[in-house]
Amino acid sequence: MLATVAAGALVAVPATSPAQAAPVAPADEATVNYWRGVNPVTELTGDTFATPPATDKPWVRWNWVPATTTDEQLTSDLEELAAAGIQGVEVGQGGNPTNAQLKVILEKANELGITLGIKYIGGAPVTGTWDPTNDYTRKTLTNSRTLVDAGTTFNGVLPGAGTIVAAVAYRCTTTPCATTGAREVDRTSAINLTSQITDKNTDGFFDGSTTGSLSWTAPASPAGAQWIVTTFRTVAFQTAPEVLTKQGTQAMIDGYEALWTPELKGLLAENRADIFVDSHPTDPWGNATELWSSSMAADFQSRAGYNLVPDLAALFYSDFKYADGRDERIRTDFYQVRNDLFIENRIKPFTAWANTHDMTLRLQPEDPNIGGADAPYQDQIDMAYHLQRPEHESLVGDQIDVWRAIASANSWTGNPWYSEECCAVGSQNYVETLQDVTARMNKSFAAGITKNVYHVYPTDSTPTSTYPGYSNFGPTSFSGAWGPRNPNWANDGLQVNTWMARNQQVLTQGRSDIDVAVYLHSFEWPAGSLVNTDGTPHKNRHWDDQALQSAGYSWDYVNPTLLATKDAKVTDGVLNAAGPSYKVLVINTGLNPVRHPRKAATPVATAKRILELAEDGLKVVLVGAAPDATPGANGDDAELRAVISDLLEQPTVTRVASEAGVPAKLKTIGVRPDAEPSQRSTLFSRHLRDRDAATDYYFLYNQGEERLDWASRDMVYEEPEACRYTGTLTPCRQKGEPIDLDVTLTGDGAPYLFDTVSGEITPISEYTTGTAVDGQDTVTVNVALGRDESTIVALTDDPARFGVSALPRHVVSTTADSAVVENGKVVLRDTEPGTYTATLSDGSTVTATIAAVPAALDLTDATWRLSAEKWTNANPFGTTGVAGAAQAKTTVDLTLDGLEAWPDVPELVGASGVGTYSIDVTVPATWQPGSSAVLSLGQVVDTMALTVNGASVPIDQQSAKADIGAHLKVGANTIEVRVSTTLNNQLATIITGVATRGVVQEYGIVGPVTLTPSGQSVIGAPVNTTAPKVTGAVKVGGTVTCTPGTWVDATSYGYRWTADGRPVAGATSSRLAVPANLVGTRLACVVTATGGAGTSTATSPALTVAKGDALRATAKPRAVGKAAVGRRLTVRAGTWSPAATAYTYTWKRNGRTIAAATGRTYVVKRADRGKRITVTVTARRAGYQDGRATSPARRVAKR
Repeated sequence: MLATVAAGALVAVPATSPAQAAPVAPADEATVNYWRGVNPVTELTGDTFATPPATDKPWVRWNWVPATTTDEQLTSDLEELAAAGIQGVEVGQGGNPTNAQLKVILEKANELGITLGIKYIGGAPVTGTWDPTNDYTRKTLTNSRTLVDAGTTFNGVLPGAGTIVAAVAYRCTTTPCATTGAREVDRTSAINLTSQITDKNTDGFFDGSTTGSLSWTAPASPAGAQWIVTTFRTVAFQTAPEVLTKQGTQAMIDGYEALWTPELKGLLAENRADIFVDSHPTDPWGNATELWSSSMAADFQSRAGYNLVPDLAALFYSDFKYADGRDERIRTDFYQVRNDLFIENRIKPFTAWANTHDMTLRLQPEDPNIGGADAPYQDQIDMAYHLQRPEHESLVGDQIDVWRAIASANSWTGNPWYSEECCAVGSQNYVETLQDVTARMNKSFAAGITKNVYHVYPTDSTPTSTYPGYSNFGPTSFSGAWGPRNPNWANDGLQVNTWMARNQQVLTQGRSDIDVAVYLHSFEWPAGSLVNTDGTPHKNRHWDDQALQSAGYSWDYVNPTLLATKDAKVTDGVLNAAGPSYKVLVINTGLNPVRHPRKAATPVATAKRILELAEDGLKVVLVGAAPDATPGANGDDAELRAVISDLLEQPTVTRVASEAGVPAKLKTIGVRPDAEPSQRSTLFSRHLRDRDAATDYYFLYNQGEERLDWASRDMVYEEPEACRYTGTLTPCRQKGEPIDLDVTLTGDGAPYLFDTVSGEITPISEYTTGTAVDGQDTVTVNVALGRDESTIVALTDDPARFGVSALPRHVVSTTADSAVVENGKVVLRDTEPGTYTATLSDGSTVTATIAAVPAALDLTDATWRLSAEKWTNANPFGTTGVAGAAQAKTTVDLTLDGLEAWPDVPELVGASGVGTYSIDVTVPATWQPGSSAVLSLGQVVDTMALTVNGASVPIDQQSAKADIGAHLKVGANTIEVRVSTTLNNQLATIITGVATRGVVQEYGIVGPVTLTPSGQSVIGAPVNTTAPKVTGAVKVGGTVTCTPGTWVDATSYGYRWTADGRPVAGATSSRLAVPANLVGTRLACVVTATGGAGTSTATSPALTVAKGDALRATAKPRAVGKAAVGRRLTVRAGTWSPAATAYTYTWKRNGRTIAAATGRTYVVKRADRGKRITVTVTARRAGYQDGRATSPARRVAKR
């Protein structure tokens, strides 16, 4: 198996004092860059990861009542927040702060390095200073309807209130006309009666009329028909400047400029503050859902290309529908125009103005009407593309797909800021746990969120608040009321927030790298508790089938705006290669929500752009039916279908019938996930590629179940057993299963584990490398995560930037439970004794025996000591103000014969607070110090802190597990766990509403608690750092020497020689006389190094054995006999070194070869008279080069 990457990392860390708080990195020790001069990105190092700077820390929505909050409260709250690891505060939900309060806040915040977000109710100027009759007041449309029978006359005053925009008559398609719901009308029947209105005044907007009379006779044909005379009026939507015109925005800006003094503006600029706008349309203006503006008629005409007035009925989908179905197209045109006006006339100019003060705009472009039927609003992708600080909220449900649209725009632009208002839970104030917060944030991080803004952190008290203190939502409404009044926050808020900051730091590195781009054009968005405009339930996902995510694919949504930008180009088959690097574009006409526009509708210009991308080499997959229409009323459907026809003929375009078939189709066209699980799973990944640092980061999260088909707004992520509930449905509804599988990550380099609990970065010892089918380098690691747990893995060739050294070698596989490399040594670990092997990356295999392993301990029913500090109201309930918020703490010391939840311990019934559990554990002599020992606490409510023998040990809040082996010793050991609870159980004893809520939480450690030791064997004590080397003459007859290379902890060496990988018989010393039979083979030496803890091997580079030197004649050949015609000469071959085993001969006349004279003897010919006769002897021996020597000449007599 491969090395397990798990939540909490389960790595030993140096001992620290149990009272030691996470250090805060001084600002000058971290390098922080700013995206477009606005959003901070920390240059990640080992130090910044361990101690994140302020820019990485979470924020809170800080609630207080301006009329009653003192300056001392403000500064005290800020100091408490900084101490808890909070470095951003958002003010304004409790009421608009005064300038004097802002000054106090900014001076203290700038001192503490806390960033400020400011929200004004209604925006600025503050509510009450804007005249709602101003022509540029934010406005919408209403409609009033009067039925008129065919051939009869309407004669009277037009109904309704507000400025009259138009009067239009529509014929119903049924008789009688429906009186409720959406009335079906014939669009072509519309008669604009506006010019016939009489009795008008000039009391309305822009001197329009608020009164009017009409005399109109309905057409007699068709007989029996009914007509609806509809009066459309514009009325104030909000007492604030309108958002769809530049005039309204300028009025808003003028209000801010007049409101803030020069001193405040300077403090705000120093702070790099932002202006926050909530999602609700009128609190203050996060979404534009209004149906009118001062210039809407003209704006629509110029942008959509037709007159909207005859089709105003189409905007009221609850009241009207067209028989020909084109009302949706008209609404889509309107939503597009409104979307573009909101961006062009409010978002862009307001952001530009904020930037002039070194500030920016943070806005939630989502869910304008939480819990109701959302009117269609803006395109979230468009909005996020133009926002410098987009934000979402967890209250809409925790399905990851809900957050993708905004994240997609950030992927495209590289914007590192995507905040979330987290983690409100309906009706569960003081029930929500910090474990729930970490679960929600893990989901959010997987979706692309990079900053948490807690909902909410209230000040401690107001003059009228009672115990446990001020909370604008009350004790049984939305959570949370975070702060030191809560035991969990008081003790472990810093730990949780530092965990969060480490995640957030990593998630802002580089650029998101996403597998798939999915085309999406929409003005409706998923939310689990809402309904579509046609009355059908919203899905809580755009992409409904789970096969794509279960196969490991990540995806973004891209819309017409993104595809029209300069970054929408193809490089080497990849879309936006400098950014998310999409490998394929998917067009899925079955996405949710199905309307506004229809998901089978595509603008012609966008279809043409997709065609160009496909022609440039981008792979495109079409899911289901092909797009068949344009979104708006004036689009050319025939042209669209022609473009789609051309698109489908491209060789890069393929089709698949349904969403379920997409993963298989992607694999057949060579598109694989960047984080590919070895089997279908519930693992989500977020891949970030820092090209400058040549590092790939992977945030890996186990959702635990494939589908989240319920909204989480009224539940907490805790085990169902952790809540006792008298109602019909427990609020504790955490479900899901753990995963344990291999994951193949795209990228080169070695893998490193970023432990967000401890802050340590460590090399992963066990992994494999490879090359994917698309040619990219890969690294495969094992990932084991419980439900809602996460981990981070980085791939890099430059770990020095993290303060980490690369491993000289790593483990490829092992038969043990795990194998790690520590201090250059390979350590095999297993919970069972036995002999185990590990294969290493250098090709060597090491073997070691693990002796006796202490048995696992189940400590659940053992005797525990519990010191419980009970938190209660210090004064009688009903006391108000500071005294009403005061807390008393009393301690009860107990001995427990087995663990029980606090409600089952008589002394702790109805108690909340802090419990310190301790137990003595005897470790037997068979324990090997330094071995792994995993402590698992099981069910714990809520936060926990762990010490072993007085040393603090980081423990993951989700898994409740820690490896404490580094802190154990043979003999007596003391394990201590501090558990901090919520306030719910105690509040239920004094507050009727909390009691009737019916939730009792199982505080404390319930277990099962186990301690599972592993035995270990250090085998790689000798570690080769420089490979062995063959020196000397690598040729037959030569002598070669094996130098062992450089080793760590080696005491002796053994040698063996191989030729072509096969052992050379008898060759077991460091020197070798190369025998002839090795000629032409690849010769290498294998060094076996022995140390105190085992042996390991390393092999030299192989060298080719050359032939030996040519044979040398030590005594020259001679031709003997009488040198006369007819006589025979015989050659004596001479003496050779080394001795020859065969000879050949060449006889020569005056140096020229005599034909056919190659024998050992030669009969002298007449042609030889007077000539000089010699013989050249070629001496041969296997493995050597041939030697040649020539005899002295013999002259043949002339006669």
